[in-house]
Amino acid sequence: MRLFTLNPKPFRRQRPSLAVIAPWSLAFLVLAPAVSVAAETETASLDVSPQRYVAEASAPAVDLPEGQRPPAGWRVLAIPGEGTDAALELRWEEQEAGAADLENGALLRITIGLDQREPARATARVIGGKILGEFDTRYASTHQPFELALTPAQARAALEHGVALQQTEGAAPIFILDGRADGPVAAPPAQAPHLLTVQAGDRTAALRSGLASLDTLQPFGWMEQCLIDGLGDLGEDAAVRERLAMYVDEAGVLDYEDPRSRPVSSRVYGIEGSGMFARVATHMPGSPALDTVKAFWTDRRDDEGCVIDGTITSAEGCYTVAYPMAVLAREQEAPEWADEAIRQLRLRRDRLVHDGALWLRHQAGEPSGPGAGAIEI
Repeated sequence: MRLFTLNPKPFRRQRPSLAVIAPWSLAFLVLAPAVSVAAETETASLDVSPQRYVAEASAPAVDLPEGQRPPAGWRVLAIPGEGTDAALELRWEEQEAGAADLENGALLRITIGLDQREPARATARVIGGKILGEFDTRYASTHQPFELALTPAQARAALEHGVALQQTEGAAPIFILDGRADGPVAAPPAQAPHLLTVQAGDRTAALRSGLASLDTLQPFGWMEQCLIDGLGDLGEDAAVRERLAMYVDEAGVLDYEDPRSRPVSSRVYGIEGSGMFARVATHMPGSPALDTVKAFWTDRRDDEGCVIDGTITSAEGCYTVAYPMAVLAREQEAPEWADEAIRQLRLRRDRLVHDGALWLRHQAGEPSGPGAGAIEI
């Protein structure tokens, strides 16, 4: 359930790259499943909002992979790898099972807690009963949600008897976020294992509330950048500051996990992480973290001054490098960074347009990118 897929072979008339998709559109996709369920199960004249029933999860003790860390200090639980009879179990309190409105069925949702780089699948079964379906979590990213649509009868059985999750493909465990842990290590309800039902209410307000809360927190980098930029444009300043505080402390020290769940401290992991600093500039204007990103940009310049990772020039850098430079220039009244932002755009234009096509990638020394996709001009 990735948001996008890159074709390894070049071809024309492909959809535009993520670099040119509006951040707000990406933010909306985070809650799109809940909205689509509402649209299908209610009449157009009735607004709806989600009701979540967070599960109590239990699982065998499994060591975390070396070099990886769950996001935000939240606790994770493991669905053990294939080849074992062990399972992760989800149970709900009796009063929740009795009170739930399951007329329209429900969605059984889990959220990935550690980035994984292999195919993986897990079946969901009513404890002591029938299989509900299968989660296909191949190559899943941290914070990525997965869901199974349940009929009213299936949802009732899940609430009353519990659900067992057992891995059927993949040697490494699937780690999911836990929402019933004590204290600040508990994930927010929308990222915890839960059943989601549709109730009468204000659908738009529910969407905006979810976007403005940690329910939609994403990995440090372009995914979270899309959300905080959208929230900033909506005037949700408190939400932007709350989210930035998950990665940057008051002293300006960075502490977060990169997209592969590797801990990162006091540095920027790559150009797709530097986009976050547009909102640091607007909402934490005096933060020493801005000096950290300036040093990063300076260090990552190639011979022509293009800020890149390694030897690859990417179209995404228009949003994750040039844009935060421009915002910083405005906020700090620093025209040299405005000039630098324009330079980044021009260099990418010069490198990525080739033979009548706009390319997503450019490899140093080559006339055009290796073929992530082209858009005919």
